[in-house]
Amino acid sequence: MSQAVLCGYELRNPFLNASGLFSDSPALLKEWVRAGVGAVITKSITLNEKKSNPFNYFKTPPELILIKGSDYTINSMGLPNKGFMWWKKELSKTSFSIPLVVSVATGTGDLSEYSKIINELEPFASIFDVNVSCPNTSNRIIGYDLESLSEVLSSINTDKPFSVKLPCYYDKNSLKDVILDFDEVGMHFLKEKAVVQVPEEINEDELISVLDLLDDYGVKCVTSHNTFPVSHPLLSMPRGGLSGRPIHDISVKQAGFISEHSSLEIIASGGILNPNDASDFLSISNVRAVLLGSGYFQYDSVKSFVFEFIKKASQLI
Repeated sequence: MSQAVLCGYELRNPFLNASGLFSDSPALLKEWVRAGVGAVITKSITLNEKKSNPFNYFKTPPELILIKGSDYTINSMGLPNKGFMWWKKELSKTSFSIPLVVSVATGTGDLSEYSKIINELEPFASIFDVNVSCPNTSNRIIGYDLESLSEVLSSINTDKPFSVKLPCYYDKNSLKDVILDFDEVGMHFLKEKAVVQVPEEINEDELISVLDLLDDYGVKCVTSHNTFPVSHPLLSMPRGGLSGRPIHDISVKQAGFISEHSSLEIIASGGILNPNDASDFLSISNVRAVLLGSGYFQYDSVKSFVFEFIKKASQLI
């Protein structure tokens, strides 16, 4: 398996951990480094410390912030993190042998937070990932609002390369019902399986408008795309983010469309459970790397997950 190049950085392979998964501290990111990924990405960092969305496991049914089945997860974590000052202190004591991608977000909806965090963490980042697409907070999804997205981009002033983490731009007329299985918690508390709606087609006009805006600001890289917003009867918040097998097809379509209609480098994600799923993305021109997340829950540790994934991928990709 050949090296990948992302935002000018040579990676030993095209695999990164998905932001938010086992990435709450530099120490945890070191586990991914030792496991063999090509670059690591932090959990999305906000200006101030942010707690998880509220949950109550002891209610009937419980209010949960993470549920999963055999091939999907839905999280309603709400961007919990210790804030940029904590990260700044910890990163000042840590060095990485591979590129470090620093994910930044707003915890309050205040768009000025992005530039403030980037300015403070610029000495430590190889690349920034500007998360404008988290679906599991009470804030609006910034990536769906061109005016807000423009405000964020106009405020960023950094010499470091950055990627914009987009939401899924989907055709609302193409939504289909997907029946989800449950883990033990869901099977215990719910009498009927939950149904979520997942799109089959992207909204080409909306995505073209976004690509034009990114081009206006000279953006060179995007992450496509974040988890897909859904509701679920066990979530503590009305909305959570669906990842895994149910969103794989639409994720591949969006990455393919971006590649066909722009020169943007693409960090791709969406339902990557095995190397075959990764190859669906890596066969697309301009896809430079993929995020590993959903497949992790099939393994006991980061090390076993990444080792097996890269071993199998080297035979396929």
